Amino acid sequence: MSVLGGLTKAIEDLIAAVGYPGLFGLMVAEGIVTPIPSEAIVPFAGSLAAEGDRGFWLPGVILVASLGAMVGAVGAYWIGLRLGRSFVLRFGRVFGLNAWHLGEAERWFAKHGRRGILLGHALPGVRSFISFPAGMGKMPVRDFALFTFGGALVWNSVLAMTGYMFVNDLQSLAENLEIVDYVAIATAVAGIGGFFLWRRSRGGAPAAKA
Repeated sequence: MSVLGGLTKAIEDLIAAVGYPGLFGLMVAEGIVTPIPSEAIVPFAGSLAAEGDRGFWLPGVILVASLGAMVGAVGAYWIGLRLGRSFVLRFGRVFGLNAWHLGEAERWFAKHGRRGILLGHALPGVRSFISFPAGMGKMPVRDFALFTFGGALVWNSVLAMTGYMFVNDLQSLAENLEIVDYVAIATAVAGIGGFFLWRRSRGGAPAAKA
């Protein structure tokens, strides 16, 4: 078994042992920026729901994971708001966040504004860092939390359902997390694209930038 395979097995055992509180805590930590991606957390909770283990229920997994991601992201937002860019870079080095990552997240936020928070938290990559520039940009925290939760709900729905449907193949999927990413990207883009097309068809104006 690879290092990643062993790590994901340990995470699965941890979630099974501590239930929803453990899932929530891991997602809070992941939301602030940790080296453990949500792709190595949420699918295992989904697999436990499929097995009916520890009282896990698929909608409950999605909701708890999304709330944890939102709380963690608000923590990252607060760091960006109160402590600034220089601290984020010093703090982020511990977890692999460098100036390039932060610069990309800042450009994403500057280009897409509030919609970028919704999109960013529904996609791999930028979702790990987008909260810091939102805080540094002083986006209203209520809007940030709402858009973050919406994006996290899409992302975690895909991950949890992946674990739920492919419970027997989950360990092999964990060895190749990019497969989960590709599925998540395609599903998230389709879902969010459909939402904005629906809004446009009803005459809704796009959300204003921060």
